[in-house]
Amino acid sequence: VVAERYGARAARPLLFVHAAATLGAMLGPALAAWLAANADWSAAFRAVGAAHLPLAAAALRVPFPPPPHAAARTHAGLLPPGALATLLPFAAIAFAYVGVETALSVLAVPYATAALGLPPARGLTAISAFWAGLLLGRVALLAVRGAIDARHLVAAAAAGALVLAAGVASGTHAIELLFAATGACLGLVFPVMVA
Repeated sequence: VVAERYGARAARPLLFVHAAATLGAMLGPALAAWLAANADWSAAFRAVGAAHLPLAAAALRVPFPPPPHAAARTHAGLLPPGALATLLPFAAIAFAYVGVETALSVLAVPYATAALGLPPARGLTAISAFWAGLLLGRVALLAVRGAIDARHLVAAAAAGALVLAAGVASGTHAIELLFAATGACLGLVFPVMVA
């Protein structure tokens, strides 16, 4: 919907939307832990459900524009001829990005404890630092004046890979800073790719 509404200028609005999602990813676990500690584990599920009911009701009132050129589509399949070849690079980027995001989140605690000899809490903090870095990267890019395009996407992915590789190779125990810097580099990747 955002891409249809803003067209070629969708990168900034998507950065804003993804910054809000990242903020939820950062704050959600802390809120769930607080609810579990002060009530029981199912309180978090009830709270999320209760919060989504008015959101769903409000979404029912949002008018969605018809897809552009919907009447002009003449192909019978789900994708027009040749579309798969065009989508493959984006699928590869999505695969790599989500793989990195998931790996950093899932492997932070084992990396902190087994590779660095740090307590598990440092790995958990590194996960939050990664998501904080993603948020920082997305919010910072909202200030960029020029067009955000594929060159930024490639530079961000390369910078994120270099930061992470250098940090791991050095054996730094500043795991939170390493994960935050990696997140800051990768902040624009997913929103710009979707745009």
